[in-house]
Amino acid sequence: RIIIENKGDKPADDIVLNNPVPENTIYVGGSARGANSSIVFSVDKGKTFNTPENLFIVKDGKKLPASAKEYSNVRWVMTSPLKSGEKSSVQYIVQVK
Repeated sequence: RIIIENKGDKPADDIVLNNPVPENTIYVGGSARGANSSIVFSVDKGKTFNTPENLFIVKDGKKLPASAKEYSNVRWVMTSPLKSGEKSSVQYIVQVK
C-alpha cells in the first residue's frame, strides 16, 4: 500500500505513481486498486505501459498476450487533483516466487 499526501498549499495534479513489482515476486492479477486513478502495467521494466488487454510478450518468436505474472511495473495516473492536506492511497498484491 502506498499513501499519497499533499502537504502543499495548492491542489496537486498530474500525479503519477510508478511502482516496480519487487524481485522474486509475482503481481497478483486484478489486485491493483486506487481511487480516482487509472491503472496501467508494464512488461518491459517500465519502458512502456498499457492496459492488460494491450500488453504482449514475445515467446519463441510469437507475440502472445501477457499474463499478470509477467507484469514488471504498476502505474497509477491520478484522474483528479489531490487537495491541499488530503491523503489517498493505492495498492497491489504480490506473491513470493
